[in-house]
Amino acid sequence: IMVRSVAAVFVFVLFTAKSAEVSDVNLAANTVLMNIMGVGTHLIDGFAHSAEGLAGQAVGAKSRRGLRGYSVLSSQWALIVGLIFALLTWLLGPPLIEALNVNREIQETARAYLWWIIVAPVLGVGCYQLDGIFSGATQSKDLRNMMLISVLVFLISWQYITESFGNHGLWASLMLFLVARALTLLARVPALMRERF
Repeated sequence: IMVRSVAAVFVFVLFTAKSAEVSDVNLAANTVLMNIMGVGTHLIDGFAHSAEGLAGQAVGAKSRRGLRGYSVLSSQWALIVGLIFALLTWLLGPPLIEALNVNREIQETARAYLWWIIVAPVLGVGCYQLDGIFSGATQSKDLRNMMLISVLVFLISWQYITESFGNHGLWASLMLFLVARALTLLARVPALMRERF
């Protein structure tokens, strides 16, 4: 779990560092956007915490049906909240950016990349939910290994996409990181079911 957490922090620290390499304005704009994204992440993460507790309960009770039911139900609600937050970000994003920063250049730069924040909560649902489910099922080895694979995906995409697309490439790499976390953990679900049931 510690390795997984350190790896996740590494990705966001590197994202910030690479934002600063472009320009101070770019760093400030990305920071504003990350703050907005953080609100959506915390909203969705609440369902991941619920999934974690319910998954642990189902595994302890040896209830395969319970694990599936809890996982699907909590994920559906997480997706609904993610879509609502995406809609609110689309509608209220520009005035929110203006409220968070008074510099005109930073505001314009942040607005140019706002759509990444609109799609982020929807793309993040899978990785947050599966992270919670695997944590509850005490599959820490899978959490660590799949996180390391996802970090590698981020590093490779950052290396190649950012070179051609600049800050859009940096945001695309972060979104690919979220998707990679979801897909790699999803691929381990059959193993989780075999090992726990």
